[in-house]
Amino acid sequence: MKAVQTTTVTQTTTLNKKIKKTVLTIKEKFQRKYGLYEDKNHFIVFIATPLFDENNSNLWADLLPGLSDMGFQIVIRGNASEKNKEIAMAFAEDHSALCTIIDEDEYLEAYEVSDILLTFSQDKSTILEVQHALSKGVIPIIAHDFPLDILENYNPNLENGNSFMYYKQTPWSIFATIIRAYENYRFPYDWRNLCKSAIKSSKQ
Repeated sequence: MKAVQTTTVTQTTTLNKKIKKTVLTIKEKFQRKYGLYEDKNHFIVFIATPLFDENNSNLWADLLPGLSDMGFQIVIRGNASEKNKEIAMAFAEDHSALCTIIDEDEYLEAYEVSDILLTFSQDKSTILEVQHALSKGVIPIIAHDFPLDILENYNPNLENGNSFMYYKQTPWSIFATIIRAYENYRFPYDWRNLCKSAIKSSKQ
């Protein structure tokens, strides 16, 4: 009798494990849809700035190799010049598990799963994108003089702020700021509080 009970318990446990594996998080569903490596804890960088020359788009391509070398996943908004679209498509093909391009009519999906929003422009449409990111708990990576009063550079010692700011319009400065964000992301409790602060600030 005990042997039968033990077998039943083992089978039930195995079945529960299989069921758990099929229950995907929102992030994993997004990753599966766009062919990215499935991992709910994977750090996702969303490039929402339309990649046109007037938006300082020369910066983004220089960041891609470093981001992929770090193993970060990259979601690129498909609104771009033909030249930049070709660059993005070529990179995405070579790094299919880490990079995808999202169509313009679907790009809002990325806000549901991304961890940081990477911006280069400061025009009105970008301000709206940053505000939307904050409301979703997606942390903006922005220039220190970004024209939005509610933004505050995160201070891990004081545990306040809602964004990470770079002080030079160079790939190295921006990349260092992304790494600073990632170092905080590695502490889930602190990152959750940061996301809550972002959402709270968006309602001011």
